[in-house]
Amino acid sequence: MSLIDDLKTNRDTQIMAFGIAFFLLAFPGYFAYASSSTTTGSYSSLGPVGNYSIEGTFEYFEIASGTEYIGDGSEITVGAHSDTAGLDGENIVGVRLTFEHIDDEASGLTCIGVQDEADDLTISMTKGEFMTDGTGSESPLVIESYWIDNSTVGTNVSNLSEEDVIGQLDGGDTGLGSYNTSIMVMVNKGSRTGCDTVDDGETVDYKIEIITLEYTVTKID
Repeated sequence: MSLIDDLKTNRDTQIMAFGIAFFLLAFPGYFAYASSSTTTGSYSSLGPVGNYSIEGTFEYFEIASGTEYIGDGSEITVGAHSDTAGLDGENIVGVRLTFEHIDDEASGLTCIGVQDEADDLTISMTKGEFMTDGTGSESPLVIESYWIDNSTVGTNVSNLSEEDVIGQLDGGDTGLGSYNTSIMVMVNKGSRTGCDTVDDGETVDYKIEIITLEYTVTKID
């Protein structure tokens, strides 16, 4: 007996054929519906546009430190790497550079009473496409810089989705890898008529730290 004859007379064959036809027709439609109804990405379950409270804690981890003598008008570069801190999976959001220096200006008897003048440090740090710099004579000279919007931590924000808020607080991969920091010294001499001080450079203590952020985002009315 042929399949056609079975379909005409055999009830079991008819039920089996109907089931096969049903699944062939229903499955593509189901998958198309499921595909169109699913939000892709890691933020699919996050909150809608509204008001949010942001709380967070910043921590600092040293990745390099040392002491260098830098001559007047000279520039040196010191390196560091994020792996030093062992922060796999942490949210690295910025860098803090700290420089301490004591003016070693020397003078003779004719300069007694002349105030030493602090030398100027000029700092430039690059991290991939991110760059920060600063200049100052104070000690310590501290330069702190972020590649996120750190001003929102500890505040409430409005008219943003939770995904948008997280996007402003997530440092991504920017903080991973090498940090190169250039330090330049320009001396300043205290002087008066008949006084000739000697100031050939500066001894600089430096410290490079990366900054991490742990945060919570809470929907508010």
